[in-house]
Amino acid sequence: MLTVMLKVLKRILLVVGLVAIVGIAIFFFFSVWQDVRNLYAVAVSNQSQTMLKNPNMKILIVTAATLVAGIIFGIGIAFPGKRRYGTQEIDKRVAERLADPDSSGPGGGAPR
Repeated sequence: MLTVMLKVLKRILLVVGLVAIVGIAIFFFFSVWQDVRNLYAVAVSNQSQTMLKNPNMKILIVTAATLVAGIIFGIGIAFPGKRRYGTQEIDKRVAERLADPDSSGPGGGAPR
């Protein structure tokens, strides 16, 4: 049950992170990049415009949102996709250890 929940959580985090990164990239190219181009055009032409917007706040928002989306996507990548052993294999190993008290640990028998 836990593995199924982890797999679902992994997929959800991957999809949410990827969609957020793509959405932020689209927002950046259509909104922030246009403000930066206008600012650069004004600076090159050496003219003064009163309607010029400062893009710093949008750039900070895009940077913070990209950071959060990247962390979410990274957590989704880091979640295990497949367990090393199946549930039946784990149950069998636990039963073997419980049945044989002499081999209770990696060092061998019980402490003296």
